[in-house]
Amino acid sequence: LTMPSLGKTEIAVIEAGAGDIWVSPADTHREGDRLVSVVDLVPPAAKPFALDRSSVVVTVLGSGRAVQQAGCTG
Repeated sequence: LTMPSLGKTEIAVIEAGAGDIWVSPADTHREGDRLVSVVDLVPPAAKPFALDRSSVVVTVLGSGRAVQQAGCTG
């Protein structure tokens, strides 16, 4: 996400949209003005699946503030 910093510690929470997909805790770091978060997504059968990126929700928490974005461009 291209966004201003929310403070020294930023935590990203990523939801896959479909309730049956397990999402790992996000590994989050900054690359300039971009916040980069990486997660593992595992469906119930643990087999490849198509992700509806429009249903992904990213919530970033930091310094008493929160930013939420619906949809993911990839």
